[in-house]
Amino acid sequence: MDDLPYIASFPTAAVLTIFLLLACRYAGVAGPIHLIHRNPKYLVHADTTAPPTPRVPKQSPLPPDWFTSPTLLPLENRALHSTTWHALLHSSRLANPGSYITLTLATYPLILIRGRDDVIRAFHNVCRHRAYAVARKETGKSLVLRCGYHGWCYDARGELVKAPQFEGIEGFEREENGLFEVGCVTDGDGLVWVNLDRRRERGTPEKHEIGEWVRQRGMRMEEGVWVEGWDVEGEFNWKVAAQRPGQIVSSSPFFRSYWRNRLSSAAGWLRKNFYSEAEFRASFAVSMLTSIHLVPATSAWVMSTVFPSSATRSKVRFDVYSCEGAERFAVNPGETDAVKQQSEVWVQRLAETQSAIDRDGGVRAMSSVSLEETQHDILKRLRAHVKLEQVGGEEIYPASPRQTKRDNVCEGKAEKLCSQLEGSRTGIACDVGGGQNPLLAW
Repeated sequence: MDDLPYIASFPTAAVLTIFLLLACRYAGVAGPIHLIHRNPKYLVHADTTAPPTPRVPKQSPLPPDWFTSPTLLPLENRALHSTTWHALLHSSRLANPGSYITLTLATYPLILIRGRDDVIRAFHNVCRHRAYAVARKETGKSLVLRCGYHGWCYDARGELVKAPQFEGIEGFEREENGLFEVGCVTDGDGLVWVNLDRRRERGTPEKHEIGEWVRQRGMRMEEGVWVEGWDVEGEFNWKVAAQRPGQIVSSSPFFRSYWRNRLSSAAGWLRKNFYSEAEFRASFAVSMLTSIHLVPATSAWVMSTVFPSSATRSKVRFDVYSCEGAERFAVNPGETDAVKQQSEVWVQRLAETQSAIDRDGGVRAMSSVSLEETQHDILKRLRAHVKLEQVGGEEIYPASPRQTKRDNVCEGKAEKLCSQLEGSRTGIACDVGGGQNPLLAW
């Protein structure tokens, strides 16, 4: 009988143990407990503040100045940023007819505008008369775009509607002097994609599962409403932040800001809706430059897009959207302030990665295997474009709005002959740009 209290304590201990494990599961610390159980020495010696270092081969296939060379960015603009579909914004950012934004991609000034027919289109932001900007504000609202140089006016379809001093001149065709249009597609989730490639065979944006990924978390992207946006500049090469499209990537940079605001109240704890930490921390790479990050326990998500400025400097555009129809919680000013602070921290971490790369001399400072694989994909595309330029005998600018007959012949010949070089060695010399291109020799 003296042993009964001791025996009776076993069910109580079992219940407490189960409760503790469940609490750890939803508090996001089950992973560390698992490590303690399986390999306590690993936990003791682990540096939890530093990102894991990937396995790097002895001889990296990337050039040593891959993240620092100022001569690479012009080639990247021609080969990648001018030919790739980029998800730049959600359609709700241009909510009304006449709403427009201006931006620069691959050194080309662009304007995106919603027309009377509710279609968003993209154009080169240059007047056909003297190449002056037709829109000089970053954002605005107007169904008529007027060039301030000589007063040429265009509608939201890019058609020329007024050309002072040119009306009635023989040989002047108004319909042939509209704005240079850029490939622009709005998908079913409301994401607006842009492709600068002037060729008709540019294709369509790659299929992705971002809509389904967001719906699994109780939101619908097509119901998104733009809340706020800002830019943050940092000292890092754009490839440091590049991601493989369609991939669930590293931790969301906005996870910690959520816990800082939410864990102080019991209500904030329950608003997790019992999602695990891994589900919250994931971000989705929509395109090479753009990712979607969810803000836990709210109807908000953040869209981040990296715009290269130079070899070691980039600008990141952050836009916060909220799904009004979501059965969750609206975004309050405190949350947007926390997201804004965390966005600056994220850009600073990218700059720190760039500094580590500068110190270590290349890929050894990269913090994930996924990042390294992305660099290899980029290198392959750059090599392919350099081959085209070698065969054509000059630099090829797929995004140049002033396409000539000679350009068409040159590119057609280059693509035809380049297909015959697929079996040749990648170390072929290339004299495009005034010297041997190191990408093909590396």
